[in-house]
Amino acid sequence: MEISGIEAKGPYDIHIAGTSGQQVRNVPLSLEVYDDIFPVANLSSPADGTRELRPAFGITLEWDTIDNAEQYDIQIAATPDFSDLLETASINFPFYEPQLLENDKSYYWRVKPKNRCGEGEYSPLFLSVPWKPNAKPIQVRTLSLFLKTVPVP
Repeated sequence: MEISGIEAKGPYDIHIAGTSGQQVRNVPLSLEVYDDIFPVANLSSPADGTRELRPAFGITLEWDTIDNAEQYDIQIAATPDFSDLLETASINFPFYEPQLLENDKSYYWRVKPKNRCGEGEYSPLFLSVPWKPNAKPIQVRTLSLFLKTVPVP
């Protein structure tokens, strides 16, 4: 079988006709064409160098959708060379909610797109700076005054 007329990635509906003697059978099929070349993922949120994140309370890492990607690999590390990986995942959507991060540490993260034909390169890393509570929290005190009327002689 030879397929022609494919000019770009995307879905194509094709029809196959098979003949055997007097019998003819038509079979509709869907063909999905992928490209193995990807743009670099554009990490968007939180912004690079964002300060005072509170990952222990839940954050979402986000990046722009890549049309040709079926999945994304994400890596989160304690070091900028990613030698100390803390979390990795393969996900279908352009966002991820880390599960193992703590408030008092800095983290580096990056993403690469992939599909069944190949995978792209990792994005440039982003740094997320930890939230650190102030050493001396502000205390608010309420003072109540009760005035008593005293007769003057």
